[in-house]
Amino acid sequence: MGDTSQLLRTSYTLIQQATNNDRVGNYQEAIRLYLTALEGFISALKIEKNERVRATLKAKMAEYMDRAEELKELLKKGKISPTNCTDCNNPPMIPSQSRPTPVMIVQPKELVLPCVPSFTPTCEEPPQLPSVPSAPPSSSMFPSAPPPYNPMHSVNEYNNNNNNNTNSNSSKPTLVFSKKVNHGSTGNSFESLFGSHIIGGNHFYIEDPYIRAKHQIDNFIRFCELVIKKCNSMNSKKKIKIDLLTSSDGTAQEEEQKKSFLQIKEDLLQYNIIFSFQFSSTIHDRSISVDNGITIKWGRGLDIYQKSVNTFSIGTHDLDFRPCLDFNIDVFKKNK
Repeated sequence: MGDTSQLLRTSYTLIQQATNNDRVGNYQEAIRLYLTALEGFISALKIEKNERVRATLKAKMAEYMDRAEELKELLKKGKISPTNCTDCNNPPMIPSQSRPTPVMIVQPKELVLPCVPSFTPTCEEPPQLPSVPSAPPSSSMFPSAPPPYNPMHSVNEYNNNNNNNTNSNSSKPTLVFSKKVNHGSTGNSFESLFGSHIIGGNHFYIEDPYIRAKHQIDNFIRFCELVIKKCNSMNSKKKIKIDLLTSSDGTAQEEEQKKSFLQIKEDLLQYNIIFSFQFSSTIHDRSISVDNGITIKWGRGLDIYQKSVNTFSIGTHDLDFRPCLDFNIDVFKKNK
């Protein structure tokens, strides 16, 4: 088995240069660098035997490939030009330090996310791969998505790393639950995954760019039903709040989403739950934050289930019987 460390570091250098070019508008060069880096990742994947590293590597490869294809499509449609700046051909080089410095991405004001953990557990000083910008920069600023979700490898590994950092341990959240869900597996209803962790919550903040299609809105309703079941009492006078930040694929779709959300808003009022929603064109990550200190991070957000084979399939109603897509989920608890 070969050593993938050098391959990963070389590809990391290319990805860092690609994201630098991407953010300043040098799209043609960014595409070339993304694709060149992907060749190195493919070579590393062929010889890497650690399944955790392979899973993370595959997720990153898909992310960078998606961004390269997105830029190609935008260039093809003429929505962006190959180069939108006068001095983009010399992106900043990685500082010559023992550990590369990750690219810092401007985050939307609404989002406050924990730090992205290290990329691979097999290296003594593993690189942190930069985030992919989510949209072409404008003339005034460069909006981009928050860092893409990088799943934790284990609860113990994450918490041990936090405990070793004695200066800031009290401010870091504790990983209380972590699970990798394989494609086709069952027993993963929302209640099974995190139902016990949201008990006591009064304010829920959901970031998920894909609450758009009917089945995705259905999943959001299932989440609301879980909140009613776990946190709401009809005899209680307390108000529960659910805030949703999502996105749309155009004006027509946004109008349809609003109709569905307004109906949900009206229904939730019967259970003393105030529901509000907003749209953003820059969000990327999926997470649920609860005022009881819990934050749920998962790669697919609420859209984790395979489509039913037919109307009368087992799993249509009880999601513990519904086969899942492949994803990782981590639940963090904020330290007091």
